[in-house]
This record gives sequence, structure tokens and C-alpha cells, in this order.
Amino acid sequence: LFAGGVGHFTRSFPRNPKAKRPGEIRVPGSGVAVVHQRRRAAVTVEPRDPTVQLNLGYGLHQIGLEDEALSAFEAAIALEPRLTAAHVVVGALHHDAERSALAKAAFERAVSIDPNCTEALAGLAALAHDAGSFDDSARLLAKVLELQPDNVSAWVNMGLIRLERGDAAPAIDAFRRALKVNPREKRAQAHLAIALQHCGHISEAAAILDLERLVSVRDLDAVEGWPSVATFNDALVRRIRDDPTLMRARKTVATTNGDQSLEILVGDDSITRALRTAIETEVRRYIAEVLSTSGNTHANQATAAWRLSGWAVVLRSGGFQSPHIHPEGFASGVYYARIPACVHDGNAGHAGHIKFGQSKPWAEGAESQAGFLARAIAPVPGRMVLFPSHFWHHTVPFESEEQRICVAFDVLPV
Repeated sequence: LFAGGVGHFTRSFPRNPKAKRPGEIRVPGSGVAVVHQRRRAAVTVEPRDPTVQLNLGYGLHQIGLEDEALSAFEAAIALEPRLTAAHVVVGALHHDAERSALAKAAFERAVSIDPNCTEALAGLAALAHDAGSFDDSARLLAKVLELQPDNVSAWVNMGLIRLERGDAAPAIDAFRRALKVNPREKRAQAHLAIALQHCGHISEAAAILDLERLVSVRDLDAVEGWPSVATFNDALVRRIRDDPTLMRARKTVATTNGDQSLEILVGDDSITRALRTAIETEVRRYIAEVLSTSGNTHANQATAAWRLSGWAVVLRSGGFQSPHIHPEGFASGVYYARIPACVHDGNAGHAGHIKFGQSKPWAEGAESQAGFLARAIAPVPGRMVLFPSHFWHHTVPFESEEQRICVAFDVLPV
């Protein structure tokens, strides 16, 4: 099951969970593209084999060719109408594209073929949740959990429904059930911290969200191979603005009124090498000095082998990033290259700051998170902020003619 881009209700696609994340490589010649080429070659040899068409669809989806992927899955269905997996992924593609009626029809066809298809039931639960039909969503998730008691995503989603109904105590139980199955489940960690605070258990939440200790601020005084950090930042800003993958942010990511690139930490040019080296150096220090010494079982989940995945974010006036987590990594971070003059320590309302701790910072009434654990940090050119990937974070909107430019990244287990 696929975790949504902003860390809320779990989506329905049983696929590479980073397939639509900005950190994934989507360039010709990548390993995924090679796989796609081989699968297309297989279709040429066996055009009437539905399994080959299904695999082609997966390959096309992995390299971001959604329309072609949908055609391949539909071709598989035309060859074998009872191919449940194809109906599920067709439904998931329609769901991601916000074509709810088509998504529902595809999931229902899968269930009509196999009433115990948990992926399709989960997809229908996600659609019901999107429509505000929490009772229907909970009923479908209960069916999934009856069939798969250790389905982590179903437990997380059940907890979210309970939390959204105002039933924080049962939500805590659901999130803990998810963590019992998988102690590294970042969505469960993130939502558990929120549910605990709704119940007034601030000290328990602080054991998960130790914002003062685990959010690390590092101001670089040098960048290897560059005469100054300012010179490097100027070059990095040009590199980001010229990046061919920089595009208006899609609805599946957290950015509003801004642009976001695809993978930016690959390549052998001097700017990319220097940025990658700087991030790797600080990540190693962060793991050794903060995560491994924290005693925090939720945060201290670094693996011996890891890799970086990064993407650029350019925010314009009024731009922001909505609250989200990074469910695939064990640590995440951001490096600031250019910041508007209006964004600084002490400005009104923390405009342009990165803020940690709250999943719904602007909520009112029963959902209000006033008084919840929170920490705001002013972005500064040359500053790197590192944090556990399950920490909620968002960007406070700002007003300026200048752009706010940074590189966000995940530290992913290998």
C-alpha cells in the first residue's frame, strides 16, 4: 500500500512507494528506464501475454509515464478481464489523478472478481475517506484487517479515521498496533504523537517528538571546492533554476505556489558533487552525534548503509509547504540556498520559517493543535536542518518578490 505524498491518509497503489515522489530519478538512461525498455521489448515478442502488459505498465509508471502505464494495464485487462491486479492499479492511477468515479469502478470490479482482494478494499476505503464517508471507510478497513491482521497501512488509516472523528484514545491503539507490526512505520509514529497530545499525554508525545534535541541546525562555514558558501549558493541557485525537471508542483506533493524538481543529487558536475558531499558529511555527523546517542527508539533507526535522494523547491510570494512527513527515510533535511530578506529571526508570525511538530497548525475547534509541541527555525543561506523523517514539518507562508530556494532530501535505508 502506498503512503500519500503529504503523509496523511494512505493511498491505494501497491507499487514502488516513491514512484511519484520528487526524489526519484526520472531521466533517460536511469536503471528504471532500462527496465522499462526491456519490458517494452518483451511486449514486442509476446504482445498477447497479459502478464507482460502488466509488467510494462509497472515499468511505465515507475518512470512517470502515467498515461502510457494506464494504457498498458487496460491492455492487460482486455487480454484477461479477470486479472485482479490490473484492475487494482487502474483504480489506483485514477485515484491519484482524482478521477474518483473511475477509480471506484475499477476497485469494485477487482472486488467482484475476488471479494477478499485487500488492495481493492483498501482503495475503496481511501475513496470513502476522501468523500468524508468515515463509517464506510472504517467498515472496509475492518474487512481488510479481518483478512490481514498485520496490515500496517490499514491500522494507520483506521487510526486516522478515529482521530478525525475525535476519538483520539482508540486512534492511539490503532497506531500502536501498526508499530507493533513494524516499529519503523513513520506514519504511525507521526500520527501517534498527534493523538497522544489530543489526549493530553504531552510527555509521551515528547518522547516521540523531541524537537529540541532531534532537530539539528548546522550553518556551513565552507563548501569543499568553493571559495565561499555565498559563491556556492549563487551557483546552486543558477543550477536549480536551469534544472530541466523543475516544474510547477503537482497536487501529490506538499508544495503550494512554487516549483519542485525531480532528483537533483545525481550527476558529476562540481555543484552537485559539492552539495552531495556537504550533505553526506553532515548526515554522518547527525547520525553519530544525535540519532545514535538520543536514546529515542523512534528516531534512532539509522541503517549502516544508506543513500540520499534530493529535490529542489522554489517558493514564490504566498508559497508554502503544507504539513507532511517523509515516510520512506529514517532522516530528512533541507539546505537553504537563497532566502528573501523578509524571512529572518523575529519576523511576524515566523513567515517563511520551517516549523516542526504540528500536522494541522491552522486547525480550529476540536482539531485545534494550539499548545502542541512545536519549533520554528529561520532559514538562512548556507544553513542545513536535519531531523527524523517522521517529524511533521511545514513552511509558514511569506510575502516577498524574492524567491525562497532550497534543496530538500531524504536519507533512505539501503
